[in-house]
Amino acid sequence: SPTAAAAPPATPIAEAQPAEPSDPPSPIRISETRAAPLPVPVPAPSETVAIVVSPREGSAARPGLAPPTAAKKTVARPAGSGSAPPPTASGSAHLDVPVIPGAPAQSFRGTPFSRGRAEASLSWCRLPMDPKNPDPALGRAVLDWGRVTRREVVMAMLVDTEHRMMLYEVRGTRGTYRFNGGSHDNTHGTLDVPVGQLVVFCEDALREPSELYALPAAWKGPLNLMTSVLPISAPPKLAAIAKHAPLHIDWITLLRDGTDGKSTLLAGRRYLVYAKVEAVDGTRLDMGKWTIELPASTPGANLAATGKRLWFVFEKPILEATDDPKKPHLVVHALHVQADMFPP
Repeated sequence: SPTAAAAPPATPIAEAQPAEPSDPPSPIRISETRAAPLPVPVPAPSETVAIVVSPREGSAARPGLAPPTAAKKTVARPAGSGSAPPPTASGSAHLDVPVIPGAPAQSFRGTPFSRGRAEASLSWCRLPMDPKNPDPALGRAVLDWGRVTRREVVMAMLVDTEHRMMLYEVRGTRGTYRFNGGSHDNTHGTLDVPVGQLVVFCEDALREPSELYALPAAWKGPLNLMTSVLPISAPPKLAAIAKHAPLHIDWITLLRDGTDGKSTLLAGRRYLVYAKVEAVDGTRLDMGKWTIELPASTPGANLAATGKRLWFVFEKPILEATDDPKKPHLVVHALHVQADMFPP
């Protein structure tokens, strides 16, 4: 059998010897000096203002890459703009950096704007034939449009936390509106348009204007809460539609009526709807649970095609008998068809 290796002799552990008594060291006196807070410089009218975006805390360089550095952007402050307001609690000041034609874009971190999603959201609001005097039957969520009269990147405060906002002021047909262009950053993206741009928009009918944030003096007051804001090159295309004086409704109303086999529409009224064509069968358009009768002589009839979303002006809602006497089928008569409403 194999012979076991002999274990090395154990090394004895020396017992700890008590330390020799000695006098305790004299205490070290350190004079504490607090630095005076640095004042926030106020730029002169002819100076430039640097907006610095620092890297996130804790961010480290990856192998082979240089460590993150602060990004610096300089924009001009025009003469006569006045001095900067006092700094906020965290030490940063609100800087009035107006939009100047040809100047670099303001520093604002947002996501790209999606025109398609913004326009789709507008379809849930009502389009008035007369924006200054909308039909009361349209309800509260009624579109308005006008030009941007002011925009500015500001630092707003929510209790003790700063939030950078892109604020807009728009003079609409029914009043002046002020809102945050980044409020739908995670859905529509951040609105980024210049002063003078025409926009169509819809206020959120379920919420009142908000004073949640403390804003700079130039913007003090409530902000309008928007469902959607869309840049347009001209007012909505109402010329061929307004003569019919239709009431704008949503396609959900027609889907519900068609599913229930009833009609909540007024027989003597004309309506406007934005809806998707499911199938074309001669002069009839299958809209899912309801049907549009579309004679070939109807303006815009050639636009109808399976899968297309179109604007329809219609009248004469009727209920046609079906195999189920309890579920008649809803049919409406088209007067006008239009491909789009908001010029890009």
